[in-house]
Amino acid sequence: MMRDDVGTSGPPPAGSPFRMPAGWPGPPPRTPAEPAGDAATARDGIEPVLREIWQEVLGVSPIDRGDNFFDLGGHSLLAVRVFAQIRARLGRNLPLVTLFRAPTIGRLAEAVSRSEPAAPWSPLVPIGPAADAGGAPVFLLHGLTGEIMNLRALALRLAAAHPVYAVRARGLDGGPPPLGRVEDMADYYLDHIRRVRPHGPYRLLGFCFGGLVAYEMARRLSAAGETVSFLALLDSGFHQRLLTPLGRLRYELAKQRIHLESLWRLPAGERLEYLRLRLATRVSGKSAEISYLAYLPDGVDVPAELRDVTLAAARAFCRYEPGAYSGPLIYVRPEGRDFRNILDFAPEWRRKVAGGVAVVAVPGDHMTMLEPPRVDALAGRLLPLLQRTAER
Repeated sequence: MMRDDVGTSGPPPAGSPFRMPAGWPGPPPRTPAEPAGDAATARDGIEPVLREIWQEVLGVSPIDRGDNFFDLGGHSLLAVRVFAQIRARLGRNLPLVTLFRAPTIGRLAEAVSRSEPAAPWSPLVPIGPAADAGGAPVFLLHGLTGEIMNLRALALRLAAAHPVYAVRARGLDGGPPPLGRVEDMADYYLDHIRRVRPHGPYRLLGFCFGGLVAYEMARRLSAAGETVSFLALLDSGFHQRLLTPLGRLRYELAKQRIHLESLWRLPAGERLEYLRLRLATRVSGKSAEISYLAYLPDGVDVPAELRDVTLAAARAFCRYEPGAYSGPLIYVRPEGRDFRNILDFAPEWRRKVAGGVAVVAVPGDHMTMLEPPRVDALAGRLLPLLQRTAER
């Protein structure tokens, strides 16, 4: 099963060196003081409905008003189902990113009960109060599915020391239609980023497909005379058709190795079926774009908007040809390899980056490096590097 979600992203485990930003809303106490008047009455009527929705979607019961959605096994696709039920049963159309600041029933009920109109849609989502502080923000770009829920644990840890904005794709949460070219995404995101940060230095961090968009953004900023003080790609690579002959050989060998490892891990009775499915995929000629839907979680109905955004990103990935970049680049390489990250792309990036490529190895694989407890190691590698660029 291939997932683009985070199973849990609550506070760091005991003994972790990371602290949540001052003022960040953590889980509320089990018996908080009740607000007075109409606000309390409205929220009290909403909480039982939210509890029922959570229990149905998460398959967990009972659920307390202080339980964290992510700690209960929630991820981006389950969140989509929760918010669809909120629209249907409570008549409120809230953006999915509401769960960043309201991950409990108590806090979500407060958000639902507010009567103010929603803010205009933006791809930028401020993470923690530090996003409003001075200094160069870190702009953390989405992966292939366009969602940022899987980046929540990392974003919170980085926001303990730096202003952070997560960047989500168009086409989600009622936003404008998705874009189909990396170049267009780069222009669109830079237009919004310049509204909060008119001039550099800029700090860009992209996960998976988002690393390609961050790379193109850095190229455009550099061409415009702006300073990019930090550019890091979290396990990002480009299409294999653009590899050198040696790179294509490395890619094919790595893919066959992963196939053999996957086959070896299966019980003997399932190996023939695995081979049959692999052969059927080759014979069917399934398009490369459609194959990227495997990044969406199994066992959950995929909302149309999430499928559309993923397919648009897959098309953009297949079309994009990264040009040369004059600045330095940090390539974050997880130790584990699977079909989402077949190749170590550091040698390939070195062909395009004049300023040098620094490789940072982290535990986990393409997805588990973003999940507790391994995300602590990832943040631990990134924070010192970011600190060096804080004042540039």
